[in-house]
Amino acid sequence: MPNAHELHALKRLLKFSMLLQSDLITPDGICQVLGMGLFSNEVCENAIFEVSQESTCEATGSFGPHLGPRAKHLVFPLDQNSPVGAAIILEKTLWIASNKQLGAEFPEMISLPNFELIQTVIAVPIVLLGSVIGCLVIACKERESTPNQVAILELIVSFIATQFKRDRNSPAIKNSSKGTLRGLPLTDRERLIQEMMSKGLSNKECSINLGYSESTIRQDAVSMFAKLHVTNRKQAGALFSNS
Repeated sequence: MPNAHELHALKRLLKFSMLLQSDLITPDGICQVLGMGLFSNEVCENAIFEVSQESTCEATGSFGPHLGPRAKHLVFPLDQNSPVGAAIILEKTLWIASNKQLGAEFPEMISLPNFELIQTVIAVPIVLLGSVIGCLVIACKERESTPNQVAILELIVSFIATQFKRDRNSPAIKNSSKGTLRGLPLTDRERLIQEMMSKGLSNKECSINLGYSESTIRQDAVSMFAKLHVTNRKQAGALFSNS
């Protein structure tokens, strides 16, 4: 049975789905509706990112006191170690339940001006026709996830994806995250991980040697595989040995 917060979210989801039937709805409008109390009565910050032709994540809509309307300045490389990039590359929903966990798994986020105010971060990939074309990221006061909450969010982004399909000017229609990393240079950390893989080290051993969490190593490995166009550690290590 859904709890009170989940029932609240389901009611908002019904209104949200009806709102999306309007051709006048904008990405900012979507974010505003989602921000006005998704799981509770608390206002949350959120943004919609699209994958661009330049392999970047670009905010096309946002809502919240720290994000501001249409925060187009929020542009960063797809392979940057961030919840948005990781959700897109891994093609899975990430629920980061605390500020401490966010800093441990995504050290680059510590430099954000409002980092200390962040409690829970949720990043949900937006999928259209089998390809990840963007991401919905939410910062809110929720802590632990439930299967029902994750399912509701994934249903929400499926509605958002249909809105992308209507917007023919959206860069997400012409681009897919699949293959966008292929051929891009490895970061220094990814190169170190590739070298360790060539020596047979596991993610845990790489984590100990480099001083990063195993989750961060795993995300870097996924990014590295995409850039090298390989599917496993053995292939990545062989490429390093042959280079």
